[in-house]
Amino acid sequence: MADWLSSPESVLITVPEAINEDHVTWYEIRVQIAEIFWKIKRRFREFVELHDRLVDESGVDKDSLPEKKLIGNRDPSFIMKRRRDLESYLQSVFKFLQHSLPQNLAEFLCLTKYDQHFVLRQLASQQYELMTSETLKEDSTLTPLELFAISRRLKTPCPAMDKQYDFTNVADLACSLKMLNIEGSTEAFGTSNIIPNDLAFDLIGFKSLTKLVLTNVDCCPEKIQSISHVRTTLKHLQASSCNLKSIADILLCDTHHMDKNETLDCDPAEDFVKAGKHDFTQLEFVNLRGNNIKKIDKGIMLAPKVKTLLLGGNSIKIIENLMESPELSVLELSDNNIDDIENLHAKIGQLTRLDLANNKIKRLAHL
Repeated sequence: MADWLSSPESVLITVPEAINEDHVTWYEIRVQIAEIFWKIKRRFREFVELHDRLVDESGVDKDSLPEKKLIGNRDPSFIMKRRRDLESYLQSVFKFLQHSLPQNLAEFLCLTKYDQHFVLRQLASQQYELMTSETLKEDSTLTPLELFAISRRLKTPCPAMDKQYDFTNVADLACSLKMLNIEGSTEAFGTSNIIPNDLAFDLIGFKSLTKLVLTNVDCCPEKIQSISHVRTTLKHLQASSCNLKSIADILLCDTHHMDKNETLDCDPAEDFVKAGKHDFTQLEFVNLRGNNIKKIDKGIMLAPKVKTLLLGGNSIKIIENLMESPELSVLELSDNNIDDIENLHAKIGQLTRLDLANNKIKRLAHL
């Protein structure tokens, strides 16, 4: 993500192109902060609206914006000159206001979408409105960008802001949340070069979570940190389309549990999972459907109280390692590669529901 505050000197704003679409002229703005960049399209009237507010609220020179032209405003030479003038205008206004960047300029340049400080301001403002209306929010959907911004802010002190934009609003939200939904992506975000799943985030501020839902998120120690802070509170865990290779990939996603010579689908060591240091002590519901899990590994022992385990849509071949889950009552293994259910009764404990649909089982005698 962009970090405008830490490198204001690296901000580069240009207007490289004017685009005509359906007889409407759009000016393409390119904003770059360090290695992060994005593009925005604005009409001239949007520049005028912004300028009027900056003149009234921020002391910008009234005559600094290029003049309107009612006749000949579609002439190519005029449009090119206006493009250059608008570029100069944005550069001078940003330089003039960079030490106290107003919200309206940040929104115009989409800093509220791509810069971590303004993303936090947005979250803080939303939470402030809920607080003033005495609305208690216990669930939220956040992107890796927002979580990255929160994580960075927790580690980097910044000056206090007015109540509407103060980070304590976000910190209070994180601390009180019961349910968190995280939606990742491997595609560039918006018109930027930011890949959400390349951003690391920390769960250290989420102290009350009972439900965590991950969708298309990169679950590895380099990307998700401090999951240990929810190991004693989490009751419901879902990780779908996260390309997990094993159950341990998610339950131990904040720790390097494998030796360097092991592959991703290796079991964690039995003494490691039985040590009790990484147990999810309250976890009852685990949904890991739609991944690439090849076996029921010993990682499941980290959830000793699991009652429902959904593993459909993976690549599991055999049923194993479930005798250490005495409370397991619902097991869903549809759409896997299971072909052998011999001695199944000795592997699954006291199940009340078992789903083996769409596997490769040819004989039910052992069932």
